Parts: sequence; structure tokens; C-alpha cells
Amino acid sequence: MIVKNKTKSSDIRKAKNFDALLDIKYGKAGTKTREDFEKRSRDFVDSEIVKRETGKQKKMNVASLIEVLKTFPPESRVVVEGYEEGYDDIQTIKLIPIRLNAYKEDWRGPHKKSKSARAKKAVVIIGDERNYKG
Repeated sequence: MIVKNKTKSSDIRKAKNFDALLDIKYGKAGTKTREDFEKRSRDFVDSEIVKRETGKQKKMNVASLIEVLKTFPPESRVVVEGYEEGYDDIQTIKLIPIRLNAYKEDWRGPHKKSKSARAKKAVVIIGDERNYKG
């Protein structure tokens, strides 16, 4: 639960350093409000690091996905984007043959399921089987 802090700007100006500012805005270290703020801050930083790392890596493989997932709390639920809105729970994970860069249109994913026995293999994470076109 996020509680709006009613700190006055005059109180903030009294802070002599960053720790004092945090004390004024979020309470002393060890208080519930300060711990909540610090947890949200860590979560934000972690998510930004993951975004930066996965953004650099266009071709993610299973090993790199595992490394990224290790940065999150192990009890976190894993979901995938829903068809139009919301999120779906993962229903299945499959290994499929794909043809890389088969599509040029920007409205569809670039890769296509392949019928070739020599095609590259890819792991597909499926949320709702009804939306799976494979």
C-alpha cells in the first residue's frame, strides 16, 4: 500500500544531506514507511537494470533468460502479456522450429514457425492456448 507523504517543502529544505532528506520524507531507517520506500526503490532499480540488459540483447537464449530471472524474487509469479489487454498465466512452454526473419511487416513478429527439420529451435512461452497460432 502506498501512502502519500504530506511533507512540506519547508521541511525538505532543512535537510543537510541525502540521509536527512530520506528521514524527513520517508521516516527514520527501520520504520515501516522507510522500509517500504527502500523496497520499492530496489525493485525499481532492479527492473531498470533488467530492461537495460535485455534491451541490449536482441537474441535471448535460455541461459540468458535464466540469468535475468535469477535477479527476481523466486516466489514471483510469471505471466505473459494477454492477447489485447491484461496478463495471462503461463499454460505451456514448447520447443518449436522457427525460420528467422521470415516476416518484414512491423505489426507481426519477425520469426515464423518452420516445417523444416533443420530449422533453428526456439522456446515459446504460451499464456493462453486459444491465442497460440503455432
